[in-house]
Amino acid sequence: VKKALRGVKVEVTHRGNVRRKYRISGLTSQPTREL
Repeated sequence: VKKALRGVKVEVTHRGNVRRKYRISGLTSQPTREL
């Protein structure tokens, strides 16, 4: 159960990061790698 929850949490976090990066890159129009 812990492993399953951990996997879901990681997936959600990864998805959130991708969305966040997309939003930031759209606002700053600059690669997030520089940040």
